[in-house]
Amino acid sequence: MPRWIGLVIGALSLFNGLGALHVLTALPTLRELPIGMPLVVLLGVPLAWCAVFAVLGIGLLLKRRLAARLFAPLLTAYALSRLGMAFFAQSDYDQGRLGAQIVLTALWIGAAWWYARWSAHRIANKETSHAADR
Repeated sequence: MPRWIGLVIGALSLFNGLGALHVLTALPTLRELPIGMPLVVLLGVPLAWCAVFAVLGIGLLLKRRLAARLFAPLLTAYALSRLGMAFFAQSDYDQGRLGAQIVLTALWIGAAWWYARWSAHRIANKETSHAADR
């Protein structure tokens, strides 16, 4: 996989880390609000994804085969978890954009799986052509 994908995954790790930091700094205010999700989940989910994407990004930058194989499944799980958190939205604005989020999530997942399969197919063709050259 190209290095830019590893860098994008690293940026996704940073994004989730900043999200967890935001929840942590807003914790006193969040305790007073009627939130439909436990605060542990609001803090724990971004921290977990931060760690997962940090490891995945490093693995992709180091061109580890396992990282390339886990790329699409982990992005799928992340997209579905973000979509699942959107179901807890209580404002009319957030509920109104749920349809668009479902469509964008489907496109995101489709693009990730297409690229992962294309990349695996390309690598397999390179390996068979190198084996035939020997």
